[in-house]
Amino acid sequence: MKRLLVALSITAISAAAGSSLQGCGTPGNTGADAGTSSSIPFDQACPQFLDATLDKVPSCMGVAREFVAEMLNVTTQCSNMTKAIAAGRQKYDGSKAQACIDAAKSQTCDQILGGGKPLACADMLSGAVAAGGTCYQSDDCSGDAYCETNGTCAGKCTAYVAVGGDCSNGQCTRGSSCISTKCVADVGPSQACGTSVAWCQIGANCSADPGTCQAAPTSGPCDFDRKQCAAGYACVGWTPSADGSCAPAKAVGASCTAGKKECLSGAACVGGTCKIAKVGDTCGYVGTMSSLEVVMCVGGYCDNDPQHGKMTGTCLAFKAVGATCAGGSECGFGGTCDSNSKCAAPCAVP
Repeated sequence: MKRLLVALSITAISAAAGSSLQGCGTPGNTGADAGTSSSIPFDQACPQFLDATLDKVPSCMGVAREFVAEMLNVTTQCSNMTKAIAAGRQKYDGSKAQACIDAAKSQTCDQILGGGKPLACADMLSGAVAAGGTCYQSDDCSGDAYCETNGTCAGKCTAYVAVGGDCSNGQCTRGSSCISTKCVADVGPSQACGTSVAWCQIGANCSADPGTCQAAPTSGPCDFDRKQCAAGYACVGWTPSADGSCAPAKAVGASCTAGKKECLSGAACVGGTCKIAKVGDTCGYVGTMSSLEVVMCVGGYCDNDPQHGKMTGTCLAFKAVGATCAGGSECGFGGTCDSNSKCAAPCAVP
């Protein structure tokens, strides 16, 4: 259960996209032609790869592509990686780019959800910063490491904690989770699971706590707890008092029935169509208390305030740097609302 929820976060999507570009390869060019007819400059290869990955999002993650594309922000991510290549924090081989792009189009959901990478990308891009070195994103780090920033722009490359290691002050390596301060490998169907045992692998639910992992269903009864549908499927008709039934989630623009929760995550049924809110549109919670759906805002933030009874709001444009704010969501992705209640700019990657 927890692993599926984690997979639906933008952090996981960014990690999957970034790590899929990374490998353990040899030094290459810095975005210019590498000198061969088949070489592709990085500023062309990067958006092609990320777009191919985003195309998999609806079926692999059950999340509307439009919503994830904005949060991932392909332009900014590719720009930051281009800077890292020029600065020597990452190494790029343009002659391997086309094979990587082709492989991205046939990535499996397990690779995307688990943060893995197509084998063809292994020699295209790699981190060049050793453990302890200065980094700005995890892609900068070599080997099995991540960038520990602790809230600052620049961070330090830090090795992931191996299975069995102490995770009280570190992150567990992919495919494992921190259980009682120890990294424990995630487990598959029919294996024991629970908050003090192990988390289930992506695509499985823990039947109880403790219990056993069970493959997420694509049909039959479902809920949003221990019977979550497989990625790409919606729990149609679920209410707090009754199970729903798993069915393929409907894409943005598809016809739907209000209150049935048929749409991809991030979208909701409004006026008989699966929709995502844009600036000026209604956003937040829609429907009755027994059949609430959430309309996410793309291109701005939703001014609803559920904690104070305002369930529905309007999608408003992100605020500019220096504008008065009440929370970071108002300042755009990467921006923050500082201690003076002013929008602060995202970290500038050198």
